[in-house]
Amino acid sequence: MKHALLLVPALLFANAAAAAECDFIRAETILAQPMEEGTAPDQEFEVLEQQSAEGGFWSVMNGTDGKPQLISRKDMGETGRSELDLAVEQGGTYVIRQRTVHYAGPIGTQGSLGIREEASYFRFCDRRLHWPPDIPRDETYDKAARAAAAQFFSAPEVAKTLIAAGLKPPLWK
Repeated sequence: MKHALLLVPALLFANAAAAAECDFIRAETILAQPMEEGTAPDQEFEVLEQQSAEGGFWSVMNGTDGKPQLISRKDMGETGRSELDLAVEQGGTYVIRQRTVHYAGPIGTQGSLGIREEASYFRFCDRRLHWPPDIPRDETYDKAARAAAAQFFSAPEVAKTLIAAGLKPPLWK
């Protein structure tokens, strides 16, 4: 009986440690903070695989430890832009935000400011797409998460940045 009583607290502690590993608070805080006026990214470079004639770029913001904490891709377009942000919680835990901003008119015309935004959030825990266990999986969401993650993990220009952040590609099953 004594062994059973000792096992229960050990299991509770193990479950608490596993739950803490999947805490997305730091990553989501990073995504929620707007970049301060005049703050420049630690790195910025062009996207190799262009998605539009207007081009795109990557930017990297490092944390206080010098490691990348926010890796962003922006692709400009005639009537809007797409943005992908990867915020690092810790090595295998991160959040990808996919955002599309629609303009009121074509770029270069008066009044062509953003009028509508759409965003999706993909949370990865221990390199696996996080999904509440009591809710049926959404195939469309899974496909969108794969496509968003592929933008980061298949781009050779950010490979060294991902390694510096301690990131590895997601595990899909």
